[in-house]
Amino acid sequence: PAPKANLKLRVEDLPPHILYEPGVLTFFKAKGIALPNNVKSMFGPNLEGLPANMPISPHILNDPTFKNFLRSKGLSVPTA
Repeated sequence: PAPKANLKLRVEDLPPHILYEPGVLTFFKAKGIALPNNVKSMFGPNLEGLPANMPISPHILNDPTFKNFLRSKGLSVPTA
């Protein structure tokens, strides 16, 4: 059987090496993806000071988990 593409992945299901990447956090914020409360409380006001166009590490951009999460939200992988 074909893999299910409509799997509902949640932000909080992402592994820490993806979720805690500043570039990922600012990308999610720009796209209107709500961050879990534990992430907001960990980073708090530090998120506000980050530039909107923070780069995302190439190893995360190529990570299948990250790509699948974005696809599940109808988003494209950002370019490096």
